Amino acid sequence: MQDRLADALLAAFRWIDPGPHATHEVSDTAGWWRDASLLAALGPALADLFADAAPTVVLGPETSGFLLGPLVARALAVGFVEAYKDDRGR
Repeated sequence: MQDRLADALLAAFRWIDPGPHATHEVSDTAGWWRDASLLAALGPALADLFADAAPTVVLGPETSGFLLGPLVARALAVGFVEAYKDDRGR
């Protein structure tokens, strides 16, 4: 199961060249969010990494953490807290 998920994640991922003035490519995980089967599998797969830890909350950093964090929290049956890069979350 994990190998199939990894293959599906790789297939839905791409690197984007933001233009001639860029010094690097940018990761694009948008394909992950468009695929219902990947969305259904991501939370439980990440939660399995912490099955023995018995977390009580998932903390997700801005950007993709706001997408992945709730998926993991739901799979663990715990709450979710946003982590902002500045003091907006106070």
